[in-house]
Order: sequence, then C-alpha cells, then structure tokens
Amino acid sequence: MDASTLAQILEAADGVTGGESRYEVADDHRATFYLGRPGQAMEAREVLAIELGEGFVAITRRDEEGTLYAPGESVAALSVRRAKTEEGRRTGF
Repeated sequence: MDASTLAQILEAADGVTGGESRYEVADDHRATFYLGRPGQAMEAREVLAIELGEGFVAITRRDEEGTLYAPGESVAALSVRRAKTEEGRRTGF
C-alpha cells in the first residue's frame, strides 16, 4: 500500500489521531495491521502508534517492547475497532 493511501485510511479511521507522519490509536480502540500478501499476511495486533517513513512504516504495539519496521508496500490492510468492554459482555454463551 502506498504511503498516501495509508495516511488517508489512518486519518479517516475512528479512534486514530495524528497526522502527517505519526498517528496514535486511542485507548478504547484496537488496531491490527496485516503485512504481506492476502492469504499469507502476518498480523501486527494491539497497535499503539504508527509512523510513516520514506518507503516504510514503523509500528509500535501496546504490549511489545520495541518497534516493528516494514516496507510500506507490505501493508495489505488495516483494521481498527472499538475495544470490547466488560460491561458490554453477557454471561453465558
């Protein structure tokens, strides 16, 4: 995915703030990047921050130390959703 398309997606995504080259995911949202080709993509879950560089993306995850760096063209898709809360869950199945 090219950087301008990824930037447009991040700017339009609910729960993502920032601009230009750095974006952050709100505490009440969860973001997952899919890196690679469709059907063979690696997931980078629980994304906290995204930085767009010249030809690459830097992904910082909530529970991991360090940053994952990947070529920008390896980004196949991005999912952003509101986090599940305990009060929204029901008992049972």
